[in-house]
Order: sequence, then C-alpha cells, then structure tokens
Amino acid sequence: MRILPAACILVFFVADVCAQAISGKVVDATTSQPLPFANVYINNSTIGTTTSQLGTFTLQTTGAANIELITSYVGYVSNRQTLAIVDGNIQDLVIRLEPSGEYLGEVEVVAKKDKAWDAMYNRFEKAFLGSTANASHSKILNPWVIDLRAEGSMIYANAKAPVEIENKALGYKVNFDLKEFAVSDSSFRILGYSFFSELEPERKSDPRRWKKTREQAYDRSIQHLLLAIIDNATKKNGLELYKQLPGTMNMQKTQWFYEEELGQRVVVIEPEQLNIQKTNGMVSMQLPEMLEVHFNRISARKRVYRDVPFEISWIVPNTSRVLINKNGLPTDPNSISVYGYLASLRVADLMPINYQP
Repeated sequence: MRILPAACILVFFVADVCAQAISGKVVDATTSQPLPFANVYINNSTIGTTTSQLGTFTLQTTGAANIELITSYVGYVSNRQTLAIVDGNIQDLVIRLEPSGEYLGEVEVVAKKDKAWDAMYNRFEKAFLGSTANASHSKILNPWVIDLRAEGSMIYANAKAPVEIENKALGYKVNFDLKEFAVSDSSFRILGYSFFSELEPERKSDPRRWKKTREQAYDRSIQHLLLAIIDNATKKNGLELYKQLPGTMNMQKTQWFYEEELGQRVVVIEPEQLNIQKTNGMVSMQLPEMLEVHFNRISARKRVYRDVPFEISWIVPNTSRVLINKNGLPTDPNSISVYGYLASLRVADLMPINYQP
C-alpha cells in the first residue's frame, strides 16, 4: 500500500438535530429516585440543559428530525439514545441511569501523578487535542479524571467523569464524555460524546476572532468536505478529488504529483461519479478504494508532493456505501478511515453540529 502520513481512525457519534421540544425525567435505574442537576444534551452540539431538583427537564431543539440524546451524571453510566421526532414534541420521557460504582473522590486518589503517568499523559494530550494551532490554545482542565495504561507501544485511556476542555481558539468549553481512547505510533481511536458551551470573552476582540477561527475550522472539517461533495460544490470550495487507479495501491508514492502521479496512479474524479443517492433526509455515496483530497485553500505545513503546496488527505471507505446525515457526518463513524491532513484534526478542532457558517 502507498505510504501515508499518520494513519488513523477518528470516531465520534453523530446525529441530526431536531426542531422540537423534549421533556422528561432522569432517575436512578435501581431506586427510581430523581437525579437533580443531571446533564441532558444533544451529542456534539451546544444544545443542552440540566435537570431540576425533581429530576425533570425540558430541552428546546432546532434543526432536523433525528437526534442523539446523551444523559450523564457523576457516578452513573451515561445514557445514549437516538430519538426520531416525526410529528410534535416528545413528552414524559423517562431516562434511567445505571450506577457505575465510580465516584469523583475515587478518581482523585487513583490519578495521583508520577513520572510514568506524566509521560503517558503528555502522549495522550497530544493525540487527544491534536497538534494544530487550535490545539495550542486549548487545555484540559481536569486531567485527574483520566486513567491511563500502557501495553507495549499502545496507550489506552478512559475517564470516570467528562473531560473538560477550554478551547480559547474557538471560544468553546467542551465537555467530552470519553468512552474509548487508544493511540499507537501510527494510529489512534477516540470515541465519546461532546457538549459545547460558549466561553465568556476576556477581551473585546474575542467574539470577532472566534467568528473567524470557527469559520476556518468548519471550512477545514470533514463535515464541510462531505457536504461540498453532496452539493457538487468541491471546486467552488477549493477542493480537488482524485481516485486511485486499479492495481496501483501497492506502488510507492512519488515526489511529483503532476508529473508522475496524475494519470499514472491517480485520476480526477467528480462528485457526480460517486453514485450519490438521497433518501429521507439521508445521503449515501460510493467512494473509490481510496479518495485523495487536495485542500487548495490551506497551505501545507509539510508537503506530501514537492509540486503541491496544499494540505492533502485520503479517505478509505470501510463499507460499500457510506451513509451521511444532513449535517454532513457519517451515521456510522466506522464506515470511513481518514489519513493525512484530516487525521491531524482532533478534539481541539471539533465544531458543534448545529454551527451555522
């Protein structure tokens, strides 16, 4: 196979956002006692609330028809459910949380730092937040909730409470409910739920700066790429698509794209060649064995080809057809693997699904 930089799989749960109201109650699954101040939110969005003293909540939502509702509470296993709102609101929803047997007090004892933990944490932080400009302006506020272990060259992590990230580049505080994390020298996997809230500006210039950096983060996301493909607007957005020619997957990558790669190992492919089908608000497409994407509006930090000064990514489908929701995200995050530039975008570059450019 061709040599690719930083092969990885980045996994997030995704869903549409609906334009209705959801009301209900959060209780202990064992005792049925209400859980006050539990967090109820739409995954990967800014839409959320907390329960009252009686465990009740009402969540106003905006957008499309299907949502992924997350409910979390310290000491309990987070609840995830996909809701389809066909007509009207959802009322009297009862969410039962199972006790996890793990409490924050225990986390603070377990996470006692030593040199070995520090070394693993530094590696975790770089893989989790990323190494982009946005990552350099982001920090984890509660590292003590993170449990780390090493197995050979792999680092594994889990967290007994949501990981809190302050992202001063994008102006968000992100609560990331980490479910799975693994990183090696060549790949990583991050799986969890996220909730975004706005940071309070420290300077008058912050709102204007955040607006600009959010637009840039969105324009560089896989969400924007897939929507541009669906809308047949790749050229308009400075994107070029290429597919690998049959029988060339095992050939060594060359230094020159236009002289040696184009026409011999890869050819141009247009969005209409991806057999895009739209059904019930969902879109499916048939990606080639390897899709190469040139981001012609983003200067490369390190060139892949000597004659291409822009960032490059590769997308490899893991299913015959990739199903995408109206927000531009795969309904099954495992249906694609991403490499190159897109693989460098981690939690510090995440944008909420309800962001409107």
